[in-house]
Amino acid sequence: DNGKPDYLGLIATARAAAALPVAQADAQDAANLVGSMLTAGYDRNAARWARALGQLDGAGASQFWALLAVVVASSTTWEVIENLPVSIRLFGYDAADPLAYHGDSRLNAFADTACAVAGALFARVASARVVLAVAVGTEIALSLWIQDGFVIAAIRALQQAL
Repeated sequence: DNGKPDYLGLIATARAAAALPVAQADAQDAANLVGSMLTAGYDRNAARWARALGQLDGAGASQFWALLAVVVASSTTWEVIENLPVSIRLFGYDAADPLAYHGDSRLNAFADTACAVAGALFARVASARVVLAVAVGTEIALSLWIQDGFVIAAIRALQQAL
């Protein structure tokens, strides 16, 4: 117990954490419970804790809320910028093409922000190596599955700029 998270323990306790009733908890406990749930796909159970987040107390509560505020503000800002016509043109989409990308739906933009929040909660309890591995794995999966992701978008924007 050298201060590092026990990843196997987070995964092993995920089912038990997901079964817990939502209750008032200090920030570190809530973050650990949510992180545990997210490691094993109990995202709906983790979302139930969102209602209780307003009752967080303890030394980490202000840091927790500051992190969530920055994540939501930056994700929302990106969603607005990403859907501006100038940004859409930057990625090489032709507005005359009916099958071309014309911007995200509100549901998609909301889901993107929710994923950013889930990622921030996970990053609070995971090491930098684990976060990096999950980020790279997610990028590869998105690139293969829907032919989209940060790397593909960056290449697309660079091709348009050159």
